[in-house]
Amino acid sequence: MKMHTPRYAQMKTAKWGLHALRTPLADLAIQLANQDELLQNGGTFAVADHISSDVETAHRQTDPENAYLAAHFEQLTQTVQIEVPDQVQLTKPLLVDWQPTTPGNGNFHFSIRLGKNSRATVIITQKAGAIGLNSIGEIAVGADAQLEVAELNLFDHGSRAYFHQNANLDRNAALNWSIAQIGTGNVLGEFNTELNGTGASANIQAVSLAKKDEHIGLQTTVGHHAPHTTSRILQHGALFAQAETNLNAIGKIDHGAHGADAQQESRLLLLDPSAQGNANPILLIDENDVQAGHAASVGQVDLQQLYYLMSRGLTKETAENILVRSFLAPVLSSLPAGPIADQVDHLLGQRLGGIDPNEA
Repeated sequence: MKMHTPRYAQMKTAKWGLHALRTPLADLAIQLANQDELLQNGGTFAVADHISSDVETAHRQTDPENAYLAAHFEQLTQTVQIEVPDQVQLTKPLLVDWQPTTPGNGNFHFSIRLGKNSRATVIITQKAGAIGLNSIGEIAVGADAQLEVAELNLFDHGSRAYFHQNANLDRNAALNWSIAQIGTGNVLGEFNTELNGTGASANIQAVSLAKKDEHIGLQTTVGHHAPHTTSRILQHGALFAQAETNLNAIGKIDHGAHGADAQQESRLLLLDPSAQGNANPILLIDENDVQAGHAASVGQVDLQQLYYLMSRGLTKETAENILVRSFLAPVLSSLPAGPIADQVDHLLGQRLGGIDPNEA
């Protein structure tokens, strides 16, 4: 079988340097926290040295010719496994933090399985190696269960990252999935959610910030395979000079998924004429009795707002940074309150020059 790099609509990634993801691996340091409550209820929260062949086969089948996906499983040495039994309501978020300890490419894998009528929050912080990151994950949410997942991705300047993550939801299951791509580097990510059971729902939020010579491509897909399923995709990104961002939002409604509701919004803010952005809304509908809608925009900073802030004594850079924070706020507000929200806010302030809107 001939392997290829992932292909997504409107994304030309040949010059992003992602081929480096097939280079030798770095050693990883993985830290887990807040596991006591889960373990006391008979769950699993551990680092393993392998995954089941069924999991690997299922993930490979989503894109059999994907070279990065194949490299990930060929090089896989560690995986984080989280299993929450039926009827377990966790009160503290499960924390996963990993980073490379030697030069090389980080190869990270996680598996989250939530039992029936359970509830949990999982917060994942990922740091790329000197070369890059190849992050693959799968999520399964049982009937009547509720899962919140927040991912914070931190990369060094010049690093590369690829994400391929899949979620499957059973009857009346709910998933709230937030992705914060605020660090430096070139990033290509695919986040897929399958609503397999009647009444399942998913909210997926992604926020990105790209500066000079950085490239970001995110594709978020939700498949509606059962009646009365709902989804919301919300993606906002800001781009500075000589940066590029592509946001694809795809909603699929199968025949027979009557009463489904698929909504999506993708917006990009360009802060320089040299920035390049694309926001692509895609709806694939094979059923009549449904609701679906999309909003997409790529635009410049509102000059009236900019001039107003500058008339109050702010520099142009400070005024632009405040407008960026305001533009990203709808997505940032979806992050779980606590350390990760504070960390994202701090990192955003660093990348924007340390501007705190509360002090402006």
